[in-house]
Amino acid sequence: MDTKVFEDYQQEIANWQKKYFDIWLETIPTTAGKNTLNFSENFDKTMKFQEEVVKTSLEAQEKTAQMLIETQRQFWNNYFDLLRKIPTVMETQKQLVNNYFDLLQKTPTMVETQRQIWNSYFDMMQKTPDSSVN
Repeated sequence: MDTKVFEDYQQEIANWQKKYFDIWLETIPTTAGKNTLNFSENFDKTMKFQEEVVKTSLEAQEKTAQMLIETQRQFWNNYFDLLRKIPTVMETQKQLVNNYFDLLQKTPTMVETQRQIWNSYFDMMQKTPDSSVN
């Protein structure tokens, strides 16, 4: 008895699926008003659509790959150019530091400069006649 109910249930589902499919086929536009489908034409259209999708996808992948390769090429070119410039930059910095220390050695210190200024002032004061004594 249980199998009979199950078989009836399966038969009912199969009938519903057939009715649903028949109604769906009736709603599809057909050629010359007939209820027949041109499966070869639909197959060709589907194949062309799939071919276009694949072609477009491959073109997009190709452009993406080219862009990634070009980006990597620029990165590595810039990297090696920078590495070539580093010795020049380091040599320039070394020269600047050496020039700075050379300049410091040639320039009198602040105390020495003040001493020279005061000595010059006192020398000048000694050489000028005192006008207030008269």
